Amino acid sequence: GALRNNDMYGLRVLKFFLERLENHNNLEPTDTSRCQVEHIMPQTENLRAEWQFMLGENWREIHLTWRHRLGNLTLTGSNQPLSDKPFREKQETPGGFNESSVRLNRFVRERTVWTDVEIKERTDLLADEALSVWPALKVDEAIVERARFRDRQVLASNKSAKTTAMTAPVREVFGRVHDRVRRLGEDIDEIWDTRAVSYHRDGRFFLEIVVRKHDLGVLVRLDSDRARALAGTDWRWEHSRVQNARYRDQMSTKFWISSSVDEETLDTALKLIWSAYSALE
Repeated sequence: GALRNNDMYGLRVLKFFLERLENHNNLEPTDTSRCQVEHIMPQTENLRAEWQFMLGENWREIHLTWRHRLGNLTLTGSNQPLSDKPFREKQETPGGFNESSVRLNRFVRERTVWTDVEIKERTDLLADEALSVWPALKVDEAIVERARFRDRQVLASNKSAKTTAMTAPVREVFGRVHDRVRRLGEDIDEIWDTRAVSYHRDGRFFLEIVVRKHDLGVLVRLDSDRARALAGTDWRWEHSRVQNARYRDQMSTKFWISSSVDEETLDTALKLIWSAYSALE
């Protein structure tokens, strides 16, 4: 994502980055000690008429978007002679791309024009190559989740049920649900947002309750098929988007509890919540 979509020029490690791409898996490394970073499409805002014509009607937008992208950057020992010359001259001038021994310039030599299409193609190729040089770190998602949990604990440290607006009936039923959830285990932590509270086991969320005007929206970290096997397909499943829920895209099971909930319904809700909680053992 970042390699393809972010500006790379100006990064302190850019020359090292390009040098590494140049010589990765090459048995005859290129001497890049005298090379500098070069913009294939010039970075100057006052593009020559030849460049404007090549880029087309939207040349200003294309230039602004693509000039500092990875695909438009290379290494050359002829930075000054190339300067802001038209593309064909950059290829054919003495010491230009056609004579370059730098492997990164092979793609540039083989093109007759240099527009956003070519820059994007080269960006994708170099980004793929970079990922083979520097593979993405494989981090256990549970570790990431626990780190996010600790960050949220700090940000939400001054929020609680007392600071969340609820009608009296909703507050009463929330208290009943809350008390029973907390009794599931001593390893449960809760974090409050403005109108929702999430429950975590060992830093991993398993439940979120959203306070609404007349009821509670409940999101459970539980496979929807498992949930329907426990509660039935005709139970009070939530079909609308649950507002104010931080985890709504990560919880496949959603239902609601009214402010006049009966014990049987509450027991079913706790059965679903317990399943999500116990799955994190």
